[in-house]
Amino acid sequence: MQLQLEKQSEYRKLKGLNYSSIKLFDTDPVRFYKEFILGEKQEQKTTYSLTIGDLVDFYLLECKGNEEEFIIKFDEKFAMFEGTKTTAQAFLLADELFALTKRDINDGEIITSFEIRFKEAFDNLQKQDKYKGKTWEKGLEDFNKTSKDYFDKLLENINKKVVSLQDVEKAKSIVHVLMNDDFTGHIFRDPSLLTKQVLEFKYNGMDCKSEVDFMTIDHDNQIIQPYDLKTTYDNEEFDYNYLKHGYYLQQAFYIIGLQEMYPDYSILPFNFIVADTSSNNRRPLIYKLNAHHYIQGKQGFTYNNYKYRGIDELVDEIVWADENGIWNINKNNYMNKGIVKLKMYEIPSF
Repeated sequence: MQLQLEKQSEYRKLKGLNYSSIKLFDTDPVRFYKEFILGEKQEQKTTYSLTIGDLVDFYLLECKGNEEEFIIKFDEKFAMFEGTKTTAQAFLLADELFALTKRDINDGEIITSFEIRFKEAFDNLQKQDKYKGKTWEKGLEDFNKTSKDYFDKLLENINKKVVSLQDVEKAKSIVHVLMNDDFTGHIFRDPSLLTKQVLEFKYNGMDCKSEVDFMTIDHDNQIIQPYDLKTTYDNEEFDYNYLKHGYYLQQAFYIIGLQEMYPDYSILPFNFIVADTSSNNRRPLIYKLNAHHYIQGKQGFTYNNYKYRGIDELVDEIVWADENGIWNINKNNYMNKGIVKLKMYEIPSF
């Protein structure tokens, strides 16, 4: 089957470190090496949250919340699945099979048989406690009955995100709230608002790039207020996600880029606008950071006895690893010849 692969966006063509790559290096340097040095990209698995987030981002930031523009541009990035995608195992199987299919495309051709890919997808789901006690033949029967049409739609639109009408309606309702809520509406009505601002800069000798979701600029007073839009199931628990997903690195890295690109402007601390995707329809919240958050993200910090490394240390280690071709050991552990001093633990008193 011949598949035409579309070009990536201009931002993704730019070479250089970004927040996502730095975050990946912090947790998995070997995978960082494979993805960003060797170019062996891993497909990001589709989730409901990511799908809604992409739709909200596109509708609100790229289409400026304009319904007509959203309709006109929709087919550039999305394809509509006319059926209903549920949480059934068969749809998870279809997503896994699609990810393996994309992996096995070479020069526009799928180089493995459907059966080989299906068995691997089925095995992967069984490792996640899906289809317990079932054979792959039973999985195939379920797939053909429940989610084959969805998989075919994915295959027909291999470089687009396939969404359902329910997904689009949910995203539209979130955008409507963001644009009209007293907490956030004034931000999106600000005439100085700029969206999707690409920054290219150097840091510690490394080429870097970032894309700021949106920001307001006061040219008269030379002040910039940067924002990032997040969608999450419970927006009142964002402080947990801030640490879990490394958003402390994101805000610091973006401010570094803004300082490089706008040296004569004052860059205010980052704000995260967080929308709720649950059926509770919670009002959007603005998580306001301060100068200490920036310093923590840049220099690192310790919380609950866990050390969170900052941009400075991580970029320095990436530079060191790149210069020395060493990706399978921490810089400090290498310098200490593999010897790590175990920290002292408190002895509980009874």
